Amino acid sequence: MKIKFVDSLEKVFPDAEPKPLTRRLRCFVGERVSFQVAVMAKSEDVEAKVSLRSDAPSTLRQVGLVPVALPCYEYARGDYLRTKPGLFPDPLLPVDGAVTLAVGEWRAFWIDLYPDAAGCVKAVFSLDCPEAQLELELSVDVMNAELPPQKLLFTQWFHYDCLANSYGLEMWSPKYLDTLEKWLKNYTRLGGNTLLTPLFTPPLDTEPGGERLTAQLVGVRTRDGGYDFDFSLLRRFVELAKRCGITHFEFSHMFTQWGAQASPKVVSVDEKRLFGWDTPAVGDAYRAFLGEFLPALRREVDALGIEKSCFLHVSDEPTAEQLDGYIAAKNIVRAAIPDLPIIDALSHYEFYKSGAVERPVVAIDHIQPFIDGGARPLWGYYCCSQCVDVSNRYIAQSSYQNRAFAAPSWKHSLEGFLQWGHNFYNSQLSKRRVDPWKETDAGLAFPSGDPFSVYPGADGQPVESLRAAVFYQGLCDMRSFDFAAEKLGRGEVLRLLERDGEVSFAHCDRLCADRRERVNDAVEKVLS
Repeated sequence: MKIKFVDSLEKVFPDAEPKPLTRRLRCFVGERVSFQVAVMAKSEDVEAKVSLRSDAPSTLRQVGLVPVALPCYEYARGDYLRTKPGLFPDPLLPVDGAVTLAVGEWRAFWIDLYPDAAGCVKAVFSLDCPEAQLELELSVDVMNAELPPQKLLFTQWFHYDCLANSYGLEMWSPKYLDTLEKWLKNYTRLGGNTLLTPLFTPPLDTEPGGERLTAQLVGVRTRDGGYDFDFSLLRRFVELAKRCGITHFEFSHMFTQWGAQASPKVVSVDEKRLFGWDTPAVGDAYRAFLGEFLPALRREVDALGIEKSCFLHVSDEPTAEQLDGYIAAKNIVRAAIPDLPIIDALSHYEFYKSGAVERPVVAIDHIQPFIDGGARPLWGYYCCSQCVDVSNRYIAQSSYQNRAFAAPSWKHSLEGFLQWGHNFYNSQLSKRRVDPWKETDAGLAFPSGDPFSVYPGADGQPVESLRAAVFYQGLCDMRSFDFAAEKLGRGEVLRLLERDGEVSFAHCDRLCADRRERVNDAVEKVLS
């Protein structure tokens, strides 16, 4: 057997011997610290029992392999580990009893520790098989302080129809809500604190003229001359989300994606379709509907007590050519709800400069003009298009490139960060369903991993990806920078972060762990 500890920022492929862990592991009290154990059977296939003993609460999972048919676009550039299709490490699978190790192939196990007290925490990984009984011991230094709460608002769009389709559940049924609770608890465990809330079926990634499974929280009844609204399911949803740790809500888009040309799908309580692709966005019928619905929603927001923790959306990713249409749609919303903040994803500075978007959510490869122009508050996002030099979370990218979002996000004091696919298990434009265990690229549409960060596991349980776990490390980095700024001053922390060069969204490097260690060194001196 070959066995070694490996850094959590390395990806272990079956056909390449990984580098051993060399850096010191150190964390705050309560901070999740992760590392890996890589194992290879040298002479024959081996069935082995693996286990973990630790002074702190811990979890042990196996890093599974998934097919990656589209690692990256042809024009992609950056820290890509491999650019040809193959099997790549990604899902973090529960370990239940024995595991099989293939001869000549490396396999990795992912370990999380949750130290609950300062000092030194030891962890012992054991592998037991007929040919060998092996143990590896590792120590983690725990500083005598806790991280401050997460300031960054982080949302990954939750696709409620995909959850229903994955498990064959009726939307909003008791079984569905039980499963949703499991998934939302995992969502907040991964740092999500802001949640896409489907007032009506979100008009996202849907073919013009097509439909996705109805995911609508607001009951709509027609009556002579108008509409009545039932918010009881929305209330249950908000209560459930808060119970799972959600602090902020972003209401789904009031108009279709890419230009606000039509309304989202809206159905009545008797399942009659009232509005959809055939409804002009600023036509009389939908305008009249919003004129009744939006004031009713505003009253409900007050009743729920979320008036200071919710956002509206108009349309996702409008282009500069669609500015007039976007403004017309936005004016309808603003006339009915003048005070709640509107956030929308975009790439064009003209939208902000014209006043069309008050809280821009900007693609990180287009964000510099917004920074230079003093846009505040400012959000960042990435999706499939951010594939040249900047941070992202594709399966084929290094974990360093994933975690690299943290330092520039902290430097520029982003209010929030958005990524579109927590669990999008459809092909592009939702023309068909896909099995994410077999198709990781939405039908060869997006670089593998872009559509989702978790997999549907057994018994309604989500299976995390190592990409989601690494992104959470970046969120903890930002919290550590906040702690250090309280002790040392923000300018000193920024000096430490940029000792090896400027921190920028425009390019990312492999220094995220080094930057965190420099900040940890400074904090440790203060604490001692």
